[in-house]
Amino acid sequence: MRRKTKAARPNQPIEVLRRAGTLLRLARMGLEEMRGDASDRALFGFFTVAVFGWSIVFNLEHAKAFGRKEFGAWYKPWHGELHTDPLCLYFHDVRDGLIHNPNPSVAVVLAAYGTAGRAVGDISIPGKEIPKKHRGQKLDDLDIRHLCTLFVTYLDDLVNSATPLIVEFQNRADASGKVAKAGRPTP
Repeated sequence: MRRKTKAARPNQPIEVLRRAGTLLRLARMGLEEMRGDASDRALFGFFTVAVFGWSIVFNLEHAKAFGRKEFGAWYKPWHGELHTDPLCLYFHDVRDGLIHNPNPSVAVVLAAYGTAGRAVGDISIPGKEIPKKHRGQKLDDLDIRHLCTLFVTYLDDLVNSATPLIVEFQNRADASGKVAKAGRPTP
Protein backbone atom coordinates (compact mmCIF):
# COMPACT_ATOMS: atom_id res chain seq x y z
CA MET A 1 0.00 0.00 0.00
CA ARG A 2 1.39 3.37 -1.00
CA ARG A 3 1.23 6.13 1.55
CA LYS A 4 1.10 9.73 0.52
CA THR A 5 3.37 11.97 2.48
CA LYS A 6 3.35 15.72 2.43
CA ALA A 7 6.41 17.87 2.74
CA ALA A 8 6.64 19.69 6.02
CA ARG A 9 5.24 23.18 5.80
CA PRO A 10 7.71 25.92 6.51
CA ASN A 11 7.40 27.65 9.88
CA GLN A 12 8.79 30.94 8.61
CA PRO A 13 8.44 32.68 5.24
CA ILE A 14 12.21 32.75 4.75
CA GLU A 15 12.18 28.93 4.74
CA VAL A 16 10.07 29.04 1.56
CA LEU A 17 12.71 31.21 -0.07
CA ARG A 18 15.58 29.01 1.11
CA ARG A 19 13.90 25.89 -0.25
CA ALA A 20 13.13 27.63 -3.55
CA GLY A 21 16.80 28.60 -3.82
CA THR A 22 17.92 25.04 -3.14
CA LEU A 23 15.49 23.62 -5.68
CA LEU A 24 16.57 26.21 -8.26
CA ARG A 25 20.21 25.24 -7.74
CA LEU A 26 19.26 21.59 -8.28
CA ALA A 27 17.43 22.48 -11.52
CA ARG A 28 20.53 24.40 -12.67
CA MET A 29 22.66 21.36 -11.84
CA GLY A 30 20.34 19.38 -14.08
CA LEU A 31 21.11 21.81 -16.89
CA GLU A 32 24.83 21.29 -16.32
CA GLU A 33 24.35 17.53 -16.56
CA MET A 34 22.82 18.02 -20.01
CA ARG A 35 25.96 19.60 -21.45
CA GLY A 36 28.21 17.26 -23.38
CA ASP A 37 27.58 14.02 -25.21
CA ALA A 38 26.91 11.58 -22.36
CA SER A 39 23.31 10.53 -23.02
CA ASP A 40 22.80 9.05 -19.55
CA ARG A 41 23.90 12.33 -17.96
CA ALA A 42 21.64 14.29 -20.32
CA LEU A 43 18.68 12.12 -19.35
CA PHE A 44 19.45 12.56 -15.66
CA GLY A 45 19.70 16.32 -16.19
CA PHE A 46 16.40 16.44 -18.07
CA PHE A 47 14.63 14.56 -15.28
CA THR A 48 16.24 16.84 -12.69
CA VAL A 49 15.05 19.99 -14.47
CA ALA A 50 11.48 18.67 -14.80
CA VAL A 51 11.10 17.35 -11.26
CA PHE A 52 12.92 20.02 -9.28
CA GLY A 53 11.65 22.76 -11.59
CA TRP A 54 8.02 22.15 -10.74
CA SER A 55 8.96 21.54 -7.10
CA ILE A 56 9.96 25.21 -7.02
CA VAL A 57 6.43 26.17 -8.01
CA PHE A 58 4.83 23.89 -5.44
CA ASN A 59 7.21 25.13 -2.76
CA LEU A 60 6.49 28.81 -3.46
CA GLU A 61 2.78 28.13 -3.01
CA HIS A 62 3.51 27.57 0.71
CA ALA A 63 4.14 31.32 1.00
CA LYS A 64 0.41 32.02 0.74
CA ALA A 65 0.03 30.82 4.35
CA PHE A 66 1.86 33.97 5.43
CA GLY A 67 -0.33 36.45 3.53
CA ARG A 68 -3.15 35.04 1.43
CA LYS A 69 -4.33 38.30 -0.09
CA GLU A 70 -0.88 39.62 -1.01
CA PHE A 71 0.27 36.23 -2.24
CA GLY A 72 -2.89 35.83 -4.34
CA ALA A 73 -2.38 39.21 -6.00
CA TRP A 74 1.25 38.39 -6.80
CA TYR A 75 0.68 34.77 -7.84
CA LYS A 76 -2.44 35.16 -10.00
CA PRO A 77 -0.62 36.14 -13.24
CA TRP A 78 2.12 33.57 -12.64
CA HIS A 79 -0.43 30.84 -11.94
CA GLY A 80 -2.31 31.67 -15.12
CA GLU A 81 0.88 31.54 -17.16
CA LEU A 82 2.17 28.34 -15.53
CA HIS A 83 -1.08 26.57 -16.38
CA THR A 84 -1.43 27.83 -19.97
CA ASP A 85 2.11 28.23 -21.29
CA PRO A 86 3.03 25.26 -23.53
CA LEU A 87 6.61 25.02 -22.20
CA CYS A 88 5.54 25.09 -18.55
CA LEU A 89 2.78 22.56 -19.22
CA TYR A 90 5.22 20.28 -21.03
CA PHE A 91 7.54 20.17 -18.02
CA HIS A 92 4.58 19.72 -15.68
CA ASP A 93 3.41 16.71 -17.70
CA VAL A 94 6.95 15.29 -17.83
CA ARG A 95 7.27 15.71 -14.07
CA ASP A 96 3.92 14.05 -13.41
CA GLY A 97 4.86 11.18 -15.71
CA LEU A 98 8.13 10.66 -13.86
CA ILE A 99 6.62 10.91 -10.39
CA HIS A 100 3.43 8.93 -10.96
CA ASN A 101 4.51 6.40 -13.59
CA PRO A 102 7.02 3.82 -12.34
CA ASN A 103 8.11 3.06 -15.92
CA PRO A 104 8.14 6.28 -17.92
CA SER A 105 8.73 5.96 -21.64
CA VAL A 106 11.67 8.11 -22.74
CA ALA A 107 13.70 8.04 -25.96
CA VAL A 108 17.37 9.03 -26.06
CA VAL A 109 19.49 9.18 -29.22
CA LEU A 110 22.59 7.08 -28.53
CA ALA A 111 24.25 7.34 -31.93
CA ALA A 112 23.67 9.43 -35.04
CA TYR A 113 25.15 9.52 -38.51
CA GLY A 114 25.20 12.45 -40.88
CA THR A 115 23.85 15.91 -40.27
CA ALA A 116 20.16 15.32 -41.00
CA GLY A 117 19.41 13.21 -37.91
CA ARG A 118 18.85 14.17 -34.30
CA ALA A 119 21.86 14.87 -32.11
CA VAL A 120 23.37 12.30 -29.77
CA GLY A 121 21.82 12.74 -26.34
CA ASP A 122 18.61 14.23 -27.75
CA ILE A 123 15.69 13.29 -25.53
CA SER A 124 12.03 12.88 -26.35
CA ILE A 125 8.95 11.54 -24.65
CA PRO A 126 7.01 9.29 -27.04
CA GLY A 127 3.50 10.63 -27.51
CA LYS A 128 4.36 14.03 -26.02
CA GLU A 129 4.77 16.86 -28.45
CA ILE A 130 7.66 19.28 -27.92
CA PRO A 131 6.30 22.76 -27.12
CA LYS A 132 6.64 25.26 -29.92
CA LYS A 133 5.77 28.40 -27.93
CA HIS A 134 6.82 29.98 -24.66
CA ARG A 135 5.40 33.18 -23.18
CA GLY A 136 3.55 33.82 -26.42
CA GLN A 137 6.67 33.60 -28.58
CA LYS A 138 7.34 30.99 -31.25
CA LEU A 139 10.33 28.83 -30.41
CA ASP A 140 12.80 28.36 -33.24
CA ASP A 141 15.20 26.13 -31.30
CA LEU A 142 13.37 23.00 -30.15
CA ASP A 143 16.43 21.19 -28.82
CA ILE A 144 15.59 19.74 -25.42
CA ARG A 145 18.64 21.40 -23.85
CA HIS A 146 17.39 24.78 -25.05
CA LEU A 147 13.88 24.07 -23.75
CA CYS A 148 15.32 23.13 -20.35
CA THR A 149 17.36 26.34 -20.32
CA LEU A 150 14.24 28.39 -21.08
CA PHE A 151 12.32 26.64 -18.31
CA VAL A 152 15.04 27.16 -15.70
CA THR A 153 15.34 30.83 -16.74
CA TYR A 154 11.57 31.16 -16.31
CA LEU A 155 11.79 29.60 -12.84
CA ASP A 156 14.62 31.97 -11.96
CA ASP A 157 12.33 34.87 -12.92
CA LEU A 158 9.56 33.37 -10.79
CA VAL A 159 11.77 33.06 -7.70
CA ASN A 160 13.20 36.57 -8.21
CA SER A 161 9.68 37.92 -8.49
CA ALA A 162 8.58 36.15 -5.29
CA THR A 163 11.59 37.22 -3.24
CA PRO A 164 10.47 40.76 -2.23
CA LEU A 165 7.03 39.48 -1.18
CA ILE A 166 8.44 36.64 0.90
CA VAL A 167 11.01 38.97 2.49
CA GLU A 168 8.14 41.31 3.41
CA PHE A 169 6.27 38.37 4.98
CA GLN A 170 9.41 37.53 6.97
CA ASN A 171 9.88 41.15 8.07
CA ARG A 172 6.30 41.17 9.38
CA ALA A 173 6.87 37.88 11.23
CA ASP A 174 10.08 39.25 12.76
CA ALA A 175 8.41 42.51 13.78
CA SER A 176 5.51 40.71 15.44
CA GLY A 177 7.87 38.53 17.45
CA LYS A 178 5.59 35.57 16.87
CA VAL A 179 7.06 32.27 15.79
CA ALA A 180 4.98 29.83 13.81
CA LYS A 181 4.60 26.28 15.06
CA ALA A 182 3.86 23.03 13.26
CA GLY A 183 3.92 24.63 9.87
CA ARG A 184 1.23 27.16 10.60
CA PRO A 185 1.96 30.86 10.72
CA THR A 186 0.63 32.74 13.68
CA PRO A 187 -1.96 35.42 12.89
